[in-house]
Amino acid sequence: MIYDPKWYERYISCWRNEEPSRFAFALTQTLPIEPNVTRMLDIGCGSGIQGIYGLIEKHARYVSFMDKERVWLDVARCNVEIKIREGSIQPAQVRFLDPSDLSEISPKEVAQHDLLVFNPPQLPYSFLDEESRLKIDSDPVEQAFRRGGETGLEIVGKFLGWYAGLPLPPDAVILLSSFLGQRNIESLIASFNLRLRREPIPTEATLRKFLWEAAEKISRSEADVADRRIRKVGTIWYKDLLTYQIAGN
Repeated sequence: MIYDPKWYERYISCWRNEEPSRFAFALTQTLPIEPNVTRMLDIGCGSGIQGIYGLIEKHARYVSFMDKERVWLDVARCNVEIKIREGSIQPAQVRFLDPSDLSEISPKEVAQHDLLVFNPPQLPYSFLDEESRLKIDSDPVEQAFRRGGETGLEIVGKFLGWYAGLPLPPDAVILLSSFLGQRNIESLIASFNLRLRREPIPTEATLRKFLWEAAEKISRSEADVADRRIRKVGTIWYKDLLTYQIAGN
């Protein structure tokens, strides 16, 4: 499917200050949902776009929306309620969870789902200049959506550690930027003794402009370019968005 910058308007109406990105688009297109069967837990749901898309377009049985940021859970609830009034979603198909941390989600709760979906903050601060860091740190919305620690994999690691500790985890889908380094990503997954259901599914996306200078430096090493799957076309840098499906028990 060709990316349309306005694709999300069909699914969300509340709080468009932060439009769903290519990350959200790529993840919705690759969700492994079995119609009328899959029970999905949308972790860090934000505006609710992944869960709403999963219900309307892929016919998930039901979706539990979860975000530790109450404001975003309220946005997701608003968008879901609009779709319920339109008749696109039935009330029995949705639930809302508001734990302050992953550790507060009980294994019993997780066991009610067949699929966990996570689109984590993953901006690698080690590649940012001081001006870009300050700009993001001064905006709570940007912090919540972007900040992934120095390597970009800090929150990813916390999620994988929690997931690996579940007694009977369902499959999980996580979307990550190739700019983080495919070796780094897959080594982190392997460090928790987790295995992939299949090879990651790539979707091309433009690299954010404030990372172009870092990309220029990385491009001096062919091995690094191949690992981070970055390429320059004209004056624009591109990367891959990698959808990883982790096998549960």
